[in-house]
Amino acid sequence: MKQDDSTLVLYAPHKSERLSYTAHIFFELLVGIKCEITTNFDDFLIRQGPKINYSNDTIATHVLHIPDSGLLWESGIRPVELRATVVDDLPALFPATGQDCTWPFDLMAMTFFLVTRYEEYLPFQPDNHGRFSASQSAAFRFGFLERPLLHEWAAVVRERLTKDHINLFFTPPKFSCQLTYDVDLAWAFKHKGLIRQIGGGFTDIWHGRYDWVAARLRTVLGKQPDPFFTFDYLDQCHKEGGDLPVFFFLLGDRGPFDRNIPAHSPALRQLINRISAKYPLGIHPSYRSSRDAGRLQLEIDRLEVMSSRPVVRSRQHYLLLRFPDTYQMLLAHGIQADYTLGYADALGFRASIAVPFTWYDLSREVWTQLVLHPFQVMDVSLKDYMGLSPDSAIERIADLQSVLRHCGGTLTTIWHNSSFSALHGWEGWAAVHQMALGGQSSG
Repeated sequence: MKQDDSTLVLYAPHKSERLSYTAHIFFELLVGIKCEITTNFDDFLIRQGPKINYSNDTIATHVLHIPDSGLLWESGIRPVELRATVVDDLPALFPATGQDCTWPFDLMAMTFFLVTRYEEYLPFQPDNHGRFSASQSAAFRFGFLERPLLHEWAAVVRERLTKDHINLFFTPPKFSCQLTYDVDLAWAFKHKGLIRQIGGGFTDIWHGRYDWVAARLRTVLGKQPDPFFTFDYLDQCHKEGGDLPVFFFLLGDRGPFDRNIPAHSPALRQLINRISAKYPLGIHPSYRSSRDAGRLQLEIDRLEVMSSRPVVRSRQHYLLLRFPDTYQMLLAHGIQADYTLGYADALGFRASIAVPFTWYDLSREVWTQLVLHPFQVMDVSLKDYMGLSPDSAIERIADLQSVLRHCGGTLTTIWHNSSFSALHGWEGWAAVHQMALGGQSSG
């Protein structure tokens, strides 16, 4: 049987950078079909194969129709009064009234709004670290934060296109799991220098952490392994295959929120050499570097020297992400891929998407080459922000895996090398990590 031409023709009355970007994200990345945009009405009418009319004009009853709210023809950022509806049992934004459409809401505007994080360019109430919190997002307010909504809508569109053109060929995202690790502090007790050791010991005594004092002495004297040095365990975990994990190293100078081992430590250099020989790695820009480009370059240079590799990946320490400043700064310093897009205070899909995608800079109306790798789960979120037990955390991760197995996409998780130490409150959490590893191997 002859296969239909697997190119979707999208008619729109105008072209814009916003429309080109949105069509790429939704149709090419998520639906899995090549998309061609035309503004020629006559050309659109005579085309064969799958077609969608993106305008407020009814062209023909047999042509799939998405209404146009106007957002993709604008430039700049303005307050948007969001309204939500339910279409085909799925949440939808930018509803249209008084039009006879296949889907009575502006699917293109919703995609653009969610993926660009449009709402984060607008004024918001920052948390203690200046971050945009999950509870302020449209996804949280309208109840779809833990759903990859754009993937679900892509599945609906794919099904409808297949109904009209049974021989279409699609390449939608497949389910996978990606584990990543932040190395904020490679050792709990070792390689800190005499002054820090004495100060740490007195602090432990002051807080009544006598088990920490004993563990510190045993570790420094070489009588037990350091509880944060879990890299042998992680090596064993990733022997079975699957996607390689990515490690991010904090190499900033010491400060209130940057409590890492000194960057000049020979032991740290040796560890980075060891990790970079097996796995991809990236910089974990320090808290202070988020507003100091000079510090960011210093930290990138340190990692390049230690690893003998160019540094092209990044994830912000404390997930300090401000649009557009953070991503503009990363691009200016040669970063090609960022892994910060997710929430510290909740699980879920910050951009309603679960595949790597390129960033659109709304402040400059530019489709950039910076690739964003969104994450959905962080160990600290589960335990500290949400107060979950290991068993409850496993259930929540299983729910996310289940939905992505159904609609395709990558479940990306953040772990810390320090999050396996029972001494530091992480007893039982290795089982949660193992569950994520199991999801990777069964994907």
